[in-house]
Amino acid sequence: MQPRPIMVGLVLALSILVPASVGATEEFGTPQAGRRVYDLAAVLTPAEVDELEVRAEAIERAGAPVIVYLRLHDSSYEETVADARALMDAWDIRSGPGARDGVVLFFNLRPTDPKHGHFAIVAGEAHVRSGALDPAQLDRIARDMLPVLREGQLARGIAIGLEAVHYNLTAGAPSTVPHPVRQLARRVSGWPLNGVGGLASLAILAAVARYWSRTVTVARPASLAPTTMIPGDLAPALAGALVRGRLSEDLLTATLLDLAARGALRIEPATTTAPRPRGRSGQPAIQIRLLDPSRVRSPLDHVLWDALTMLAVERVIPPDRVPETRESWPQLRQILDAELVGRGWFDPHRRLLRRRLWSLAILAFALTGLAVVLVALAEDPLGLFGAIALLTSGMVATAAAAGTRETTSLGEQEAAAWLAFRRGLERAERDPNLELDFDRLLPYAVAVGASGALDRLLQQASARGYAPAWFARQRPETVSDTVDFYPYWITVQRTFAPTGSGDGGGSASSGSAASGGDF
Repeated sequence: MQPRPIMVGLVLALSILVPASVGATEEFGTPQAGRRVYDLAAVLTPAEVDELEVRAEAIERAGAPVIVYLRLHDSSYEETVADARALMDAWDIRSGPGARDGVVLFFNLRPTDPKHGHFAIVAGEAHVRSGALDPAQLDRIARDMLPVLREGQLARGIAIGLEAVHYNLTAGAPSTVPHPVRQLARRVSGWPLNGVGGLASLAILAAVARYWSRTVTVARPASLAPTTMIPGDLAPALAGALVRGRLSEDLLTATLLDLAARGALRIEPATTTAPRPRGRSGQPAIQIRLLDPSRVRSPLDHVLWDALTMLAVERVIPPDRVPETRESWPQLRQILDAELVGRGWFDPHRRLLRRRLWSLAILAFALTGLAVVLVALAEDPLGLFGAIALLTSGMVATAAAAGTRETTSLGEQEAAAWLAFRRGLERAERDPNLELDFDRLLPYAVAVGASGALDRLLQQASARGYAPAWFARQRPETVSDTVDFYPYWITVQRTFAPTGSGDGGGSASSGSAASGGDF
């Protein structure tokens, strides 16, 4: 009998309406509340499943949601690891949003030989970071399981794995350090470590004092009254360098916004068929449209403009290439530094002293870490006094390096008005009656490090309909004239933030570690 047309239509409609995410659920099935062991291969007895459920429940009480999953499926070890991570993501195996503390034991058993196959243990990032289930511990657990699994004793092998996971989470990971290393640590820990740590910290502090004494000779003018008026016609990058006393990658962002404010380019919502395209951070995506090269003036502008031109396709830089603009920072930094030194505002010798102070801080913290490791291996807290002394010297060196400005006396005089400008912006949030020209202020606010102080005022202005002249508010057929500028401003800040920043988002398996093998 041929299927009726109405049934065919119903099936087609359901195939369109069911979300794509169901695919992952169909592959593994649907998780059941209170169940942790899924024997889809039917290789365990009911008593064995019950025993494993008890062990898995104990692990969950210890703070790690756990799933044991067995199925008949030919695969490699690498595919089994991928399957375990896919299950962790599809079932969202973690205690809460962003926790990443789940554990999965995944078994792909051969259909022709269900007692053997491949298995993987995957532990969430939280356990990797704590060291309870880092790669070394997972490898150790897998090595303990494999001999039993290769004998065909699946239930016993899984029980060994679950017991080891529970032990690591509750009692701490067993030490994998060889005994001779621990003996050496015991010899040097205690008073010997305190003596060496004390002498090293004194040497570091003496070097810090020597270098610091050479950085406090610059005469600084008296502070001026705070103001929100831009105190001169310096390029934002130059003004920002004077205020900060050093060069920061934020000065690239300030130069880009300055070019936009002068009409050389425009920042706009990304062209897409979606009503509001969003980047990885969840914020709407942006693109950069190059408009008028005649408004590019200084050598600094030209370096950035040339980089933008290289990235553009038909004068538009698409969203996925906008972050590549940061790659022009080293050349921008070189030109900016040459101009600051040429004007007599920056002293390369002071930069050298600043780097030496940072080197001393890094050395002190490295020695602190070594001392802490020795104390932990020796299990002798007496050596902590040496570690504390080293840590203190590192903090002093860090404070000295952070407080060292590369400006000369002439540079400090030029910076005085701009420092007053930054203080004025920082106080602006407390004055609800203050009218601010954000179109002109934003490049300078970013340059001097005061954009955060204007954040609430900018958000309020955006809610009232404000957007800078350099921001394209309208996209035909995609976004109406009422586009809220503020979310795009957040995207600009995140896109051009100095490399190394990030957020704590990610799926359940992000940052996880895995081990396992064939049996």
